[in-house]
Amino acid sequence: MNSVDVAACLTKAYQARLDRLDADAPGTLALCLRVVDRYVKFLHQPASTSSAVKNPAVYPQVGPWGLPLASNSANRNSAMYPLERFYNTHESGVSISNESVKLGAGGFGSSRVGAEEALLRWAQRSNPPIRISPEVLTALADDAPYSEVTLDHLPNLAVYVAATIAGTALCHYDAYFQVENGVALPIAGPEFNADCGSTRFFGSLDGDPAAFEDASSYGPDLTDSLSISRWAGGRFGSSCTITLRYAPDFDVEPLNARCEGPSCPALAQVARKWAEAVQAGPQKALNQSRNALSQRQRDAFDALQKSEKGDYSGDPANYKPENISYGVPLALPVLIDDALYRAKLGHAGLGWRIYADWIVTFEKVEDGQAEHAATFRIAMTKGGLLNAKVEVIQWVEVPPK
Repeated sequence: MNSVDVAACLTKAYQARLDRLDADAPGTLALCLRVVDRYVKFLHQPASTSSAVKNPAVYPQVGPWGLPLASNSANRNSAMYPLERFYNTHESGVSISNESVKLGAGGFGSSRVGAEEALLRWAQRSNPPIRISPEVLTALADDAPYSEVTLDHLPNLAVYVAATIAGTALCHYDAYFQVENGVALPIAGPEFNADCGSTRFFGSLDGDPAAFEDASSYGPDLTDSLSISRWAGGRFGSSCTITLRYAPDFDVEPLNARCEGPSCPALAQVARKWAEAVQAGPQKALNQSRNALSQRQRDAFDALQKSEKGDYSGDPANYKPENISYGVPLALPVLIDDALYRAKLGHAGLGWRIYADWIVTFEKVEDGQAEHAATFRIAMTKGGLLNAKVEVIQWVEVPPK
């Protein structure tokens, strides 16, 4: 076969792939729209009428990476992941596979085998034994020796994924394969977008085998995301992604306070008021706080800000609530009982991870100095659903020239 024949063959294969993806798109879009419709109905029905949870979730009392939540309430944690509550109910049509198994012990400092060896041991113990092709072993990341290998099985099919999650960003390294005649051969995985920080699982939707990716956020953007790829015609079809955006909901009582004295309850309510105001619009909140001051008070606050570095409120480019972290907080002048305070507000976080809750600190301003008065953590969770967006993901491999 000459170069012209090779090019023609590749072009034909490429066009066939495009045609197949185009054929997938309408059904895939309808799939996610159907799930959105069910989710909206689920949110609108009273909790008492919701069907029983199929896979009861034990919501931990710690957040991601072991950080404590702002509350010791399971309801608080559940409120940050409403989509998870939905797809664990009968109304969703989603059934999560219970065939996921962990291959070997995980964790730093434990007795570990490499990812390849863990998969090979599983294959040898299978009945009958399975031979893992070299291509599958190559696809499985073995550069994170302390990451546990998880094997998930697509229900009623000889389709598997061997996966590791590595690094502080929790990135996926997946090897999808299908067992044919006792040999595990590589296959293309579902077309998902979130390579890091998401949860992937096999299951079914309305009885059809499918792969799922939950990339819901614990951060201040207050969004959920679910991608679905059905198995049909011997392959994973195009994925659809549902993105859900919520209004903020604030806990009535601030939590994890550092405050002493009889004025703390009143200060807590002021902290919540300004957290809500900044969430609604940082620039408007800043203008509102400054307009309440006398000229003398404005001058005193501005002099304090100029004497210190890190005046976050001076950079208009960052006037978006989701961008304000407590490491570089927004500073507002606040009057409490006619006394001038500096309020510092920002989202709680650890390193590069930014969480939804607001940290609010009050410093009393006197004689050009700022003295700490109180700090509160204002819990912010996902409230009412604002909107939903559905997209079809179609990754296409472009043939070489």
